[in-house]
Amino acid sequence: MWTVIKYKTNNYFEMKKSLEEKLGNSVSFYRPEIKYQKKFKTISKLICKPILSNYVFCFSKKFEINQSILTCKYLRGIEYFLNGHISNQKQIISFINFCKKYENKEGSILPEFFSDLRNNKGKFMNGPFSNIIFEILEKNKTFMKISFGNFKARVKLQSKNFFSPCFN
Repeated sequence: MWTVIKYKTNNYFEMKKSLEEKLGNSVSFYRPEIKYQKKFKTISKLICKPILSNYVFCFSKKFEINQSILTCKYLRGIEYFLNGHISNQKQIISFINFCKKYENKEGSILPEFFSDLRNNKGKFMNGPFSNIIFEILEKNKTFMKISFGNFKARVKLQSKNFFSPCFN
């Protein structure tokens, strides 16, 4: 059974290790990540960032018994387990499959993942417009028209520019 765990910031590996020690090898994790190049002045650095911030999907048959979650609740690195995992199994599995559909060979999420999300604002994560929030005017399979400030542009969806959705 899948559950969603919020782990303490920068404690993913500690949380993972403590759960594996408690539940044994019967536990598996899914944390969708993106990898992209970002320039810092003259240095280019490879950034690896989880798309769900400090949340991770965790699978174990032992989670079918509610007592298992209660015994894991206070392990190192765990902030809390999200409620409702039993009634939302279909949605969790559907989202994991949606993410896996957009993974490359290394398991990183491709930029097209973000273009298939239904939202009207985004924020560039790399490239010349890094950290700029834009509004999506039009979207199709190959490109999207965006605007920010008085500037309008057309961005290819197959490019190496990553953007994340903005919900504000």
